[in-house]
Amino acid sequence: MDINHKDGNKQNNRLCNLEYVTSTENQMHAYRIGLRRGQRKLAKETAEQVRSLYEAGSWTQRQLAQRFDVGVKCIWNVLNGRTWPEERVASNEAA
Repeated sequence: MDINHKDGNKQNNRLCNLEYVTSTENQMHAYRIGLRRGQRKLAKETAEQVRSLYEAGSWTQRQLAQRFDVGVKCIWNVLNGRTWPEERVASNEAA
């Protein structure tokens, strides 16, 4: 188990800011709040475009991967919220 700083500030050791998490959860939190940057292959705007095209039903994941010159796994990650998850949440709330 790891101890996560909810606000991302390692200097803020108040009990209300700390939580036990798995190592994976800690890493995902760091990406989500911008402390760590992965090597994303698609820009935010492109990820939004991928979602729109896929949700319209006219494109398969394979076709999107070919169009944007990335692997199918990259497209899958966008569609399932593993890449750019904050945009996925926002688009679901708007629906």
